[in-house]
Amino acid sequence: TGAFFGNGINPQGGIIIADNNKTPRYALGQVPFFPISRIVQWSQAAFGEWEYQAGAVDVGISSLRYVIRSWVTNTETQDQVVEALRGVGQTSIPGIASRQVFRRTSTNQAEVDGFYAMLGTPNGASTGFLLATHKGKLGIKRVASIAVWNHPLSDVDLNSWRDGWKLNMLFTLEPVANPTTGNPQKA
Repeated sequence: TGAFFGNGINPQGGIIIADNNKTPRYALGQVPFFPISRIVQWSQAAFGEWEYQAGAVDVGISSLRYVIRSWVTNTETQDQVVEALRGVGQTSIPGIASRQVFRRTSTNQAEVDGFYAMLGTPNGASTGFLLATHKGKLGIKRVASIAVWNHPLSDVDLNSWRDGWKLNMLFTLEPVANPTTGNPQKA
């Protein structure tokens, strides 16, 4: 199909780095009429790798704290990142040292709007889907913030030609408290 999943896993740091991924559906441009593989989404591949690597170094599977989407090439996601940055007054994509963070609990409504817009993109929703479909082992978690930056160049104009972009997104995860006890929920 031309599909592939290339992720970096750092169990001790609680990090999945989605580096170079193409789902069978994206590779084919459509949904095939026949099953191609048991693994059809990034979240399935990433969780399998995470579970294996965390187990190999005896780190709890529920210790996942971050998902990094490295070098985002999906144009729908890029478009939403641009709009979110514009919404908070940015005219360029910052570098990692001055990355823009969008928090779901911010008092700045533009930041909150940008957070949810990016969470709804293919690259953002895949992280939410990972958490939702594997909460039995990961615990009940949600995305707390999304940071965006360009690498290695900083202050890349939002209107520039996108071929030179190396857009990255960092999804910081947090456990969801049990509404009756206030304690983090267990897997």
